[in-house]
Order: sequence, then C-alpha cells, then structure tokens
Amino acid sequence: MNKEQELISSLRERVEELENEREEFTQGGIKILFSGKANAQQVVRKVKPRTLKEISELSIGGEEEKTKNLVIEGDNLMSMVTLYQYHGKIDLIITDPPYNTGKDFRFNDRWEKDPNDEGIGDLVKADDSSRHTKWMKFMLPRLQMMWKMLKPNGILTICIDYRELVRLTQLLDEVFGERNRIAIINWQKATVNSMVKHVSVCVEYVLVYAKNKESSETNLLPKSDEDFNDYGNTDNDPLGSWVVGDPTAKDLTSNNKNIYAIQNPFTGELIYPGKNATSQGTDWRNTKTNMKKWLEEWGMEYEESDLKDGVFPALVIKGFKNFSNPQQDPLLKISQEKAQKKLKEGNWPKLVFSKQGLGRPGIKRYLKDVKEGKVTTDYWNDEEDLTSIPLDSEFGGSSMTATYELRERTNERFVGVKPLKLFERERDKFSNFELR
Repeated sequence: MNKEQELISSLRERVEELENEREEFTQGGIKILFSGKANAQQVVRKVKPRTLKEISELSIGGEEEKTKNLVIEGDNLMSMVTLYQYHGKIDLIITDPPYNTGKDFRFNDRWEKDPNDEGIGDLVKADDSSRHTKWMKFMLPRLQMMWKMLKPNGILTICIDYRELVRLTQLLDEVFGERNRIAIINWQKATVNSMVKHVSVCVEYVLVYAKNKESSETNLLPKSDEDFNDYGNTDNDPLGSWVVGDPTAKDLTSNNKNIYAIQNPFTGELIYPGKNATSQGTDWRNTKTNMKKWLEEWGMEYEESDLKDGVFPALVIKGFKNFSNPQQDPLLKISQEKAQKKLKEGNWPKLVFSKQGLGRPGIKRYLKDVKEGKVTTDYWNDEEDLTSIPLDSEFGGSSMTATYELRERTNERFVGVKPLKLFERERDKFSNFELR
C-alpha cells in the first residue's frame, strides 16, 4: 500500500469515528428522507485529498504572514478533505453556498458517479421536479464535513435565501442537531422593488449553528455613545449614572405572591404592579424584602397589611389607617416632609418615583452594571428597537455594495456576492479571530 492509499484509508477510518461522535452530539434530532440520501452520506468517504500548489506570484508577505491566511481555489468539499489535518480545530465557518435560485444551475458534483471527477456536473433545469433533492444531495456531504472541521465549541454561519431556507434548516437540524441551532438571522440585501406583483424580496438569511451549543460562546457587540444617552446622575448617586427601569415583570411566580400594593411615600396612593388589584399576569420584579427596604429609605417605616383587596398583604406606612382618603391621615404629612427632604438631598433610594414623587415607581439601573456590549437580535439592526426593519443595508451591507467591493479588487462582476460588512458582523458576533 502506497502513502496515498494509506492516507485515504486513514481518512475514511477517522471519518467513521467522527460520524459516530456526531451522532452522540445530535441524537434525538430531525431526520429527513429524500431520494439519493444514502449515497450523499457516503460521498465524504469517497473524496480524495488533493495536493496544494502554491502560486508564488499571488502570495503576499513573508513565510510567517503566509501561515495566517490561506486562499484555495477549487471545490469546497475537496478543499475541506485536503485540509482534514485541521479537523476539530476550526473556530468559525462562514459559508455562502450556491443557491437554487429558480433558474438552471450546475454543480460540479457527480453525485451518482465519481465524486472525484473535477469536471462540471450535469445541468439541472429550472423545470426539473427533483431540483430541490439534487441541491440537498449536493449540500449534505459539505455540511457533514463542516461539522467535522469545527472545534467542539465551533460555530457555523451559512447564507441562504427563501427558496431553500426550509430544506437547509432541516438538513442542519439533522447534521448539527436542532438543539444546536443558535439563530436564523435576517439581513437586508436590497431595497424595496415596487414593480413586483406580490411581495418585494428584500432579505436573505444567515443560519447559525453550534457544534455543541452548551459549550459555545458568542460575543457581545460594541455599544455606541447613543446607547448611553439616557443615563444620568441627577441625584449625585455615588454608584454613578443610572436610568429608570421597569419595576414589574410578567408572571414571575405561579402563586402571584409578588402581586400586592405599595404605598407612595409622597402621595399616600396605593400602587399595584398592574393597573389595579384585579390585574393578573404582572408582578413586582424585586423581592418584597428589597421593596420594603427601598421604600423605608424615603424616611418612613413600612409594614405589611392585609387590605382585603384579594391579593397579598400590601407594603404600607406603619400605622397608616385612612387608605380611602390618604390626605386626611396625619402620617402622610410626616411622610411627605421626609420624602421631599430626601428628594432635595440627593442620592435617592433605588426605588424612585416619577414626576418628583407624584407618579409611578421605577428602579434605578446603573451604567456600571450594564454589559460591556449589547446582545444582538435576529434582525441585526443597529437600533435596539425591535420594531425596526431587518438589518438595514447601511449597517449590514447589501448585494449591490458587495458587487462593487469585489469589482474594485478583481475587475470582475459577480452576481449574488455577500458584502464584507455582513461577514465582519458574523465574525464579531461568533468568534474572536481577526478577519484579514
């Protein structure tokens, strides 16, 4: 047996081992059936590694620089097999596979024949009833190989449009396991076309899967100065700048123990987490112990009192009696004087009241406790407002921008190119390496 045969034999054995390992990661996931799947699952075992030939005139930098980046021209499946020495060592794979765009297409896979034939494959006509199946047979071995190349905590991001979104998601659910799906992200590839009959297609998708979601980590995105515009320190709080947050939450407890009234130290008004005592589904976010502590920091001692309002005992000023007409209770004047004094002194309690004490309560959220970055959304919009449109082209790039970017570098025009901003965004979110 020569060296090449030994390498191929060793590769096949290792592929089988990793396939068993993959089953452990993804057991219990989606399983789909389609014509020719069994053969597609075996393709990786049949592809032979190639010998890489360096083109010196296209190389940049010294020997050390060359080791940091590698550009390979060739079929991606053959390339991954050739780079199999790096299996299990890849942090992030960003891939933009050939799309089934509804027109004639041709892939260079000889699915039912020799997968090592580097000639172009058969033409798949637009009216071919099995076009989706053929696309899936093309994709399956590549997804299998990508899974093998990733580190145990590695992540795959893969671009796709609406035509094969569902089928690619099913394939990824099977290969990576549905539980390892991180996100389906929208990005705006074009502006609205008002000439179409039904719906203008403006977005494509990025499917994000982890090899093992439990051990994978994603990065926070950088915050801009605008993210901190609402923070201030009007009361000279020694803990620094803060913003008012909502003191309520939806259904924190099953027994509604956090639904009760608190008494405003400025007005004597009874305030519930919802609109009134009968409002269900909204609780106070913080513990009753903390709420009592923060109320007392306005100057008066508080106690629990059953107001017979159908919810848990309220937190009220100790000794307060006239809840129906608080202005007539002598304790209110004392409470108001102490609360107003605290308001003028500054360094207010964590539980604050809007409108100089006349409104509803809020909770101080300190800037020092805010994460250094912000969590991204599947809209990938630069704003945190989730009602905005998907990843706007100024922020995430567009297909037209990408076409110009590539033309500047190669003097060639390509269709369906992805913008550098999109790949940079994926890199920043899902890995820590430098994109060169």
